[in-house]
Amino acid sequence: HLGAPTQLAPADLFEELGSLFTAETVRPVAYDSKRTRVLLDDAGAGPLPDFSHDALLASYLIDPERNHALEALAPLVSIHLPEYESLTKKGRQKLDWDELDVTEIAPYAGARVRAALSLVELQRQELDALGLTRLFLDLELPLARQLARMQRLGVLVDIPRLRAISARIGEELIE
Repeated sequence: HLGAPTQLAPADLFEELGSLFTAETVRPVAYDSKRTRVLLDDAGAGPLPDFSHDALLASYLIDPERNHALEALAPLVSIHLPEYESLTKKGRQKLDWDELDVTEIAPYAGARVRAALSLVELQRQELDALGLTRLFLDLELPLARQLARMQRLGVLVDIPRLRAISARIGEELIE
């Protein structure tokens, strides 16, 4: 980033912060744990602990119809988040993330972290009141972990079997 001091290489960063990613007592929270897991895996973070909360998943369970963007959820905990475009659009020019000055990015990123952390208690209470806590903890969070793994590794498709199923369904539709 412009104006940023020399950055640590990802491998060095994860070596320095390794205990945060490997300690059994650490149960991080996220907004979009699947995406976070994929990004950290891509950066070489290695094995990650299970997330204890995902504000995006919780939002979908609590109210599937609402806007689930973090910018829309943050006001629930009295936090205002600026739109991404307010940072990246300079007149007619649209800047990429890596073209922004670190002094602009740091408060933006910090506010997003504060919003995600602040949503945890409120969402846990709402999930409990709706009787959705077990679904969230036992199905949704583990499923997000598996979907991230599938996204990283890919999915093997049996093409001949898929063609056979397609042909059978096509015949059934004609009948």
